[in-house]
Amino acid sequence: MILSELGRLKAFGKNNKALILLTYLVILVSFGAKIFYYNFSIDTEEFMLLAPMNGFIQWAEMGRYGLYFFKRFISGYTINVFLINILTYLILGLMSILFSYILDRIYQSRQKGSWIIPATFVSSAILLEQYNFILQSFEVALSNLCVILSVYFFYLFMSEKKKLFLAINIILGVCAFSVYPSNWITFVVVTIIMIIAIVDSSEKRISLKDGLLLIASYIGSFLVIFIMNQLMYNLTLFLLGTQKNPYVESVILWGKLPVSEIFSSIINNTYSLYSGAQSIYFGKLMVLVVIVSYLALFFAKKNRIWLFLLLSSLYFAIHSSIFIFGSIGPIRSLVPYYPLAVGYVYFYIYNKLNLKYVKTIVAIIIVIISFKQMKQSAYLANQENIIYTEASRFNQQLRSKINTLDIKGSYLDYKLAIFGQKQFPISRGLMMGDVLGHSFYNWDVNSPVGVSHRVANFFDITGTPIKRVSEEEYQEILPDFNDMGVFPEEDSVKIEGDIIMVRVS
Repeated sequence: MILSELGRLKAFGKNNKALILLTYLVILVSFGAKIFYYNFSIDTEEFMLLAPMNGFIQWAEMGRYGLYFFKRFISGYTINVFLINILTYLILGLMSILFSYILDRIYQSRQKGSWIIPATFVSSAILLEQYNFILQSFEVALSNLCVILSVYFFYLFMSEKKKLFLAINIILGVCAFSVYPSNWITFVVVTIIMIIAIVDSSEKRISLKDGLLLIASYIGSFLVIFIMNQLMYNLTLFLLGTQKNPYVESVILWGKLPVSEIFSSIINNTYSLYSGAQSIYFGKLMVLVVIVSYLALFFAKKNRIWLFLLLSSLYFAIHSSIFIFGSIGPIRSLVPYYPLAVGYVYFYIYNKLNLKYVKTIVAIIIVIISFKQMKQSAYLANQENIIYTEASRFNQQLRSKINTLDIKGSYLDYKLAIFGQKQFPISRGLMMGDVLGHSFYNWDVNSPVGVSHRVANFFDITGTPIKRVSEEEYQEILPDFNDMGVFPEEDSVKIEGDIIMVRVS
C-alpha cells in the first residue's frame, strides 16, 4: 500500500524534474539572504537563554506539547542558524512538491499549470514572517508538511479503505496540531482545497447526498484528530505536573468586549489585511482574485453550485482566525494556509479559463505576480540581515560607551535600563511587516520596562551577560531619563546605583 504510493510519488518526481528545480530556484531567489546570512528574530534570544534551563516548558503549557517534546528529545536546544534555515526551506520545497503531486493525483494529470503552485506559494513573503523565528521554524515547517500529508492519507483512506491510511492520517494530524495551534486551520484549508479538486475533477454531477457524505467524512477526520490532540494535551499537563497556559484563549475577544466592538474589530482587521498596513503582502490583489475565481465558475461544465459553496468556504476558512478571535492576530499564524490557498486559486483560475488568449494573459499576470513576490521576499530577507547587523554594531558601540563609565566589577553586577527605541535605517527604505522590520531595540517598546529586557537578552547572547531591571525599578528611574541626552551624546549613558541607564531616543 505505502510502497505503491511511494512508487507513484517517485514517478511524479522523475517526470517533473523541472517543477522540482523551479520550486527550489524560487525559494533560493526569495529567501537566499535568510538561508545563507547569520541573523535571527526576536524570541530566539529568549529561547537561547531559557531553554537549556526550563526546556521552554511554556510551549507545553500553551498546547504546543509536540514542539516541547521534539525540542527536548530530538532537535535539542542548540541554535545552528544555517542548518535550521537549510532544513526549514528544504521542507518548504517538499510541501510545495507534495501539494503539486496531490493535485496531479486527484486531477489525474488532466490539469495544466503545475508551475503555478511553486511560483505563487513558496515566493510569498508571509512565509518569512513565520520561518524567520528560527527557534521553531524547522519544527513548524515540519508540522505544516505533516498537515498536508495527514489530509492526503485520509484521501487515500477514502479511496482505498485501508485502515493503515486512516491511522497515519490521525497520527500525523495529532503531531501537527501539537506543534502549532493554527495548524488546525491549515488542516481545514487543505481539506477544502482537496474537496474542491475532487468535485472539480469529477466526471459526473455530485448529488446532494454524495457531497454531504464526502464533506462529513473529512469533518469526522478533523474532529477525531482535534479531540485526540486535546486528550494528549491534558495528559501532558498531568505528566509534567504543570498547568494550562491560556495564551490562545487570552487573545479571543468574544465574551470580553461588546459584540458591536468585536464586529468593528473584525471589519478593521479585514480592512487592514487588504488595504491597511498588512496589505504589503499583496492583499489588495486578492480581492480581484476572489472576484475572478467566481467569474471562472461560468466555465465549469458541472457542479457549479458545489464549487461556488466550496470556494466560499475556502475564503471564509483563510479568514477564520479573524472571526474566531475577533482580530487577525500575528500574520505568521496564516502560514502556510493563506499563501497555499492563494496559490491553488491561481491554479484553479488558470485551468478554468479555457479561452486560449485569456489563458495566456492569466499566465503572464501570474508570472508578474510571482516575480513581484520574489522581489519583496528577497528584499525583506536581506533587510532582516541588515537590521541584525546594524543592531549588533550598535550593541558594540553601546558597550564601548558603557566601558568608559566607572564600572566596578563585571556587567553581572549591574542591571540594564533602556529608554526609547532605535529604528535601524535601511538605505532603500524600511519595509515594515508584522514582525519583519523590527529589532531588539524597538520590539516591546510599550512594555513596563520598554526594550530593556530585549536588549539585555541581546547583550547576553552576544557575550556580555547583564541583569534585568525590574518594572518597579524602571518606573522609579523613568523621570531621570528626561535629563539625559540621546545616544551617542556624552550624557546619554550613566550609572544610577546598580543600574546602567541608556537613552537611545
